[in-house]
Amino acid sequence: MPGRLPTCLLCAVSLAVMKESNLKRHYETKHSKNFDFLTGATRRSKIESLQRSLTEQQSKFLQHTSELKNTTRASFAVSELIGKRMKPFTDGEFVKECLLTVADIICPEKRDLFDIRTTLQERAQQFELYAIALDESTDATDIALVAIFVRGINATFDITEELASLVSLKDTTTGENIFQGIMSVIGSLGLNLSNICGGTTDGAPAMIGKVKGAVSLIEKEMRNAGIERKLVKTHCIIHLEPLCAKSLKMQEEKGMEVPELSDAKWMTDFSFLVDITNHLNMLNLKIQGMNQFINVLYEHIYAFEVKLQLWELQLKESNCINFPTLRSHQPCDVSCYAEFISDLKDQFNTRFADMDKHCKYFSYFAAVFDVEICDAPENLQMELIELQSSSELRSRFRDVPLLEFYQHYITPQRFPSLMKHAKEVAVLFGSTYVCAQLFSKMKYIKSKLRTRLSENHLDSVLRLATSNLKPDIEALSKVGQYHPSHQH
Repeated sequence: MPGRLPTCLLCAVSLAVMKESNLKRHYETKHSKNFDFLTGATRRSKIESLQRSLTEQQSKFLQHTSELKNTTRASFAVSELIGKRMKPFTDGEFVKECLLTVADIICPEKRDLFDIRTTLQERAQQFELYAIALDESTDATDIALVAIFVRGINATFDITEELASLVSLKDTTTGENIFQGIMSVIGSLGLNLSNICGGTTDGAPAMIGKVKGAVSLIEKEMRNAGIERKLVKTHCIIHLEPLCAKSLKMQEEKGMEVPELSDAKWMTDFSFLVDITNHLNMLNLKIQGMNQFINVLYEHIYAFEVKLQLWELQLKESNCINFPTLRSHQPCDVSCYAEFISDLKDQFNTRFADMDKHCKYFSYFAAVFDVEICDAPENLQMELIELQSSSELRSRFRDVPLLEFYQHYITPQRFPSLMKHAKEVAVLFGSTYVCAQLFSKMKYIKSKLRTRLSENHLDSVLRLATSNLKPDIEALSKVGQYHPSHQH
């Protein structure tokens, strides 16, 4: 066969080259005196017999190699499942027992696994821009951990959102410590500080302090490096929303146990609280989730602020159409609740004070056909005119998802500045939901019963449990060593 060395049928020795003189010399030196007597049909029959024997031996070897390879692939697939289900590593021993029980039904696996870290590093090299999301928590042993997620975008507008690292802060949890962890992660991924365009945090002083906060230190590092790009700093929307809700000071108790609540005023207050809590919960559900554009999250907040204005006016007129539980108790006067709505509205206006500024910035990404040209940044004005004048692009904008519109219909050759601006907005995190989700998984993985789990193992399991990247076992099994079980 091409690419394979000639093998002697008699002694199974492989020769260096396929040359007639070499083959003849080997036969005459090693085998001629034992096989020269064979001639004609007898000689042909012997050759065919030797060929069948060699083929059987080689097929057994190849089959054994294939079985070992499949065993390695299966072990990686099982490891993936254990990691994604956040099960203890010792469950692998139980899985092995199960596999040995049904070993005679082993089939080639089609699910793949791969080194997620390496793949993320490879993708990071293609990022034109990226943003980070940061949040802090503690594990079951009270060690402070900072989750760092990265969201990057490449030239074709493909977005990658992955866990960059889980940084352990064993000594202190200052902004400087967090900053050093961030810089280490950025370096390990091969990212350039000149391409970072946003940072979203939980709002803790160590994160957003004006002088020593981690994000402020990133800005300082950018200035020292002569980087002129402005870092878009945002406070997690999901953290801000419950802070606003605290303005509803309705923590009253009856002070005694009663078989049935009969105080009409107390029941009316409770009904109002049920309704407004339901409205807040609905808002909270809308702003949760991964891979949401930041402009969409801000639109939900803006819509809720408008609703608060409407509810305040309606309640002043004793109209509780949007408060069904309150309405069911048929209260005589509900105008007093307008004051609670007013306080809640003021909290939203205060805590989301930067929203108007950001929304205008986002509109040149999400509402390009509605913006006023004269109000737009000068570097976008000419391209916005071209864009808004195209009836075809206007139609596409209405008919396809926003991401698809920029991927397929806005070209960097025709709209370079708009494309750059769109990437700057699309890559931003609107919340630290991904971090909160990770910490929720962490509490399950590293519980009080599994406190001996090492930092590296915890990082690896969480990376696998949260990753959106598709595994590829083939690549990993090719470089892995096959270790067949000695149990038969």
